[in-house]
Amino acid sequence: MGQELLGGLAAFDCARRGLRVLLVEKRSFPRWKVCGCCFNANAIAALTAAGLPNLLRYQGAVPLDQLRLGWSGKTLNLGLPGGWALSRETFDQALVNAAEAAGATLRFQTGAVLEEMSKGGRMVRLRPPGGAPVERIKAGVVLVAAGLQHQVLSPSHAASSSSKPGSRLGAGCLIHEDGGLYESGVIHMAIGRSGYVGLVRREDGALNMAAAFDRALLKTSGGVARAAEVVLTQAGFALPRLLESSRWQLTPALTRRAGLFAGHRFLLLGDATGYVEPFTGEGMAWALAAGAAVAPFVEEAQGEWSTDLERRWQRRLVDLTISRQRLCSVLSTLLRQPLATKAAFSIGCQWPAIPQRVISSLNQVSPLMASS
Repeated sequence: MGQELLGGLAAFDCARRGLRVLLVEKRSFPRWKVCGCCFNANAIAALTAAGLPNLLRYQGAVPLDQLRLGWSGKTLNLGLPGGWALSRETFDQALVNAAEAAGATLRFQTGAVLEEMSKGGRMVRLRPPGGAPVERIKAGVVLVAAGLQHQVLSPSHAASSSSKPGSRLGAGCLIHEDGGLYESGVIHMAIGRSGYVGLVRREDGALNMAAAFDRALLKTSGGVARAAEVVLTQAGFALPRLLESSRWQLTPALTRRAGLFAGHRFLLLGDATGYVEPFTGEGMAWALAAGAAVAPFVEEAQGEWSTDLERRWQRRLVDLTISRQRLCSVLSTLLRQPLATKAAFSIGCQWPAIPQRVISSLNQVSPLMASS
């Protein structure tokens, strides 16, 4: 089951290996969601490892080759190796289409709750739309790819995630007419004292905005659009023409971690395992890397389940995603400190090779993905 992009990728990879797959999605597709819609080289490597190397190109993705950072009226332009931008509506739909073509069965507008263990499987309660009767099915393995604050597991379960105190809230919106202020092929990132806003031109021409805000800024500014205006102004970025009337969507607290990544007959993937504020497409790469890595574990689990499999999946996720999140966590902490941000920006403007090295490190392909 899955409620985010890696659920579709894992479903495709499992189905193409001949496994029976049921992909359960709480919403209907296509649908928009808060996301930077950026893919870096590691995300492309994950898609390639799962057997979909040309998915982005076939869907009309926009190449990204530059990162423009703005802080206190100053700008820093850096190269962005191997990046792409594609709307989540288009990308997610392409993934589920690929999964269905590979043999997966799809169920939309259906909630799922993990229930008790059963002989050779795990019971799952499905909640169809429109007041239809609840169904209970048995699955050999349940993949929980259900986002930041899911309801697949009870909040008291050891594998449920809890947010870090002081964690920022995510927010996003689409602007279809902004006067052409922000060019295509560039990630524009405005850094303010209480958050940041990323702006990327999608393949359909719309301006995608994804942000992270301190809760205090959202309260004092009078709303999400006003908070975005504050951050953009502090950074010295121009305000999109329709920013004030834009419709924003908020996410739960971003920085969080699950207590466990696996249990009897279930494996957690992606945001359900934990999350930190991402940069330059890393959030998509973490999710896709997990989705591309899980199928061999599902194949193994068609026989006897073992706690060793759980431990190995835990280690695999640490190597693939958690270790890569540490650099983003450091950057996020630095950007919350005005003096540290000022110093880092001054150093970057004087010696751009230093921040370029950091960006290249964020966007490099994980050896685990390269060898898949």
